[in-house]
Amino acid sequence: MTSAFCNALLAESVRRENPIDGIIYTSVENGSGFNLALEPRLIAQNKMVVEKVKKHFLRKSSKTTFDNFIEPNMPTNIDFEKRKIDWE
Repeated sequence: MTSAFCNALLAESVRRENPIDGIIYTSVENGSGFNLALEPRLIAQNKMVVEKVKKHFLRKSSKTTFDNFIEPNMPTNIDFEKRKIDWE
């Protein structure tokens, strides 16, 4: 739902010829974190560049808590031209 809402806000800003670059909002799950939705054109126009990534896994252990029980995976290769990440 939040993804659809952010997509609608970003599209409407372009339609009104007043484009925004992104939206920050609190986490729906518990309100203690935040999410950041960015307009894809930021990457296409080289306004933002991915320098480093890691993949993190979380496991829901109860209705309200998550376990961070696995070490993050680091990529073996990042191909920026093909927009592809090879994971360990």
